[in-house]
Amino acid sequence: ERERREAERDLRAAIRTHSPPRILDTLTERRATFTRGDLNRALAKVVSDPKERALLTDQILELPDVIGLRETAEAPVSRYTTKGVLQDEAGILRDAGVLAAHRRHGISITEGEAILRQHPQVTGDRRAPFWRSVGADGFAVIAGEAGTGKSTTLAAVRDAYEVAGYRVIGMA
Repeated sequence: ERERREAERDLRAAIRTHSPPRILDTLTERRATFTRGDLNRALAKVVSDPKERALLTDQILELPDVIGLRETAEAPVSRYTTKGVLQDEAGILRDAGVLAAHRRHGISITEGEAILRQHPQVTGDRRAPFWRSVGADGFAVIAGEAGTGKSTTLAAVRDAYEVAGYRVIGMA
């Protein structure tokens, strides 16, 4: 909640500058994509005049760094991102490939069981992703519907690697 409020404050401060590049950077700092509606709602918190808001929206979406995303080649633009976000994502994919190719960063079964005792909510279907993530591969994609235990499982994975001396950086 504290991080969300801080992000809101940062975005409002950027909007007050009326600087499209600064607004765009702040908006995409914590989210990879956004819609025109997301942008309009954010601007509405600071810019009350609809004409001024529409002009600022257009200025932001016309920046050369902005990329419109479509569901298909023929579909209208449904979301936006930036070249910088796409470059960051490409870098993450490269790093993930390197990580996946190394088979040396898992934790022992004893360490894993100790962590699981500290995280008793990691049971049943949550154990397989835990073990996949902390095994010799040390790399896994955990996907699932809301409420299925992804965050719970990843908290245990994080603790396992931190106990083993690794620095953990999470992303979603």
